[in-house]
Amino acid sequence: MEKEKSALAKVIEQEISDYFSKTIETQPGVTFSQQAIVKRIGLFESHTYPTGKFDKQGNYKYWYDIITSRVDSEVKNIDFDTKNIEVYSPLKMDEVADTIANLKLHQFLKDTNQEEELNSAIEEGAGWGNVVWKKVKGGYERADLRNFYVINQSARTLNQSPVIERHQLTSTEVRARDKWQHIDEVLKTCGQNIYKSNVESTQEDTTTPIYTFYERNGEVSLHDLKEAMGETPAEGDKDKYVFAKIIGAGTEGTAGGVKIKYLVFAQNLDGMTNSDIYKEYHRGRYKNRWWREGLYELLFDCQVRANEIGNQIAQGLQYASKIIFTGDDKQIIQNVITDLRNGDYIRGQNLRQVEVRLQGFDQLANDWNRTLELANEIANSREVVQGITPASGTPLGTSHRRGAGRTGRAGRLGAAGS
Repeated sequence: MEKEKSALAKVIEQEISDYFSKTIETQPGVTFSQQAIVKRIGLFESHTYPTGKFDKQGNYKYWYDIITSRVDSEVKNIDFDTKNIEVYSPLKMDEVADTIANLKLHQFLKDTNQEEELNSAIEEGAGWGNVVWKKVKGGYERADLRNFYVINQSARTLNQSPVIERHQLTSTEVRARDKWQHIDEVLKTCGQNIYKSNVESTQEDTTTPIYTFYERNGEVSLHDLKEAMGETPAEGDKDKYVFAKIIGAGTEGTAGGVKIKYLVFAQNLDGMTNSDIYKEYHRGRYKNRWWREGLYELLFDCQVRANEIGNQIAQGLQYASKIIFTGDDKQIIQNVITDLRNGDYIRGQNLRQVEVRLQGFDQLANDWNRTLELANEIANSREVVQGITPASGTPLGTSHRRGAGRTGRAGRLGAAGS
């Protein structure tokens, strides 16, 4: 029996390993990894530096978020919610039926909390650039892109690639799968007292075992599928490929180090494609990779530069804010703050305060403003798009141009005296 499940188990293990370890070339000399981009977007979304909150000198690194507000602007301007979903028929005789159907539909959308789901999906589509819904019993549920592996990363649509989903279940949830095989063996050997939101996240210890499953939807050899289903392969089945759903249970080691111990489910879905299981949305255009660009990826460089400028100014002002005194007398008191009291008289030569100023602030402020201007260009997040009313008398064609004294969410910096 072990031999019957080993062929497809090895396929899943190899595909997951390749997804985490290999890259594709979208252009000559340009490599891409969906796993790497998903990881980086997650860091930017959570305002986290890969190397931690402190630099090598021990200085705290602030995060100056310039992306979230632009994602919010796009969500607000899309303005799609449950009120935009309606049943419609062009026939006059269907007017009453349309009204009744829409009342029922809106009540269903309200009862099932679809408004919150729509807003969340639109936000993910704007920020991450991709949304995938999976058909389940009773409707659709949104896939977790951190645990959604598109094996052929250069595919234009999911129909051109196998898809593997990672799931973590409790023992109660596993026992509820009455159509799965080898449940007792899985419960005995595959449980791990750790939970990980995705393969590369930090594990959390749990008091009860968690079971990890990998669901693969895509083409497989008919010979291997029949063996997994306990059927006898026919001659020539090795050269035939059919669409199938395969679910494997196993354990995880390091990133991508998955071992499938049991195939708990195998079903021939010949004639179907991934478009029958998944519905996909992409914000940007196809650039020789399935994963399209969202605002987080488009604004990576702008966010990095904004963080650099912000921290340079913060560290410079830390020194510029020091109150320092100097004089010609070597016997002068060393610490004015701790050694002197109000009313004390100092006898010294040329005692004076040292003026400390952040040199280059003007250039940093200009670079900050240029960075925000570029971010607005990329995200199409001008004042009129953000909902900011331009100054009275501003010509319509110039309402998006950078102007002196502009304020608002952009957070422009101005040098002293400007």
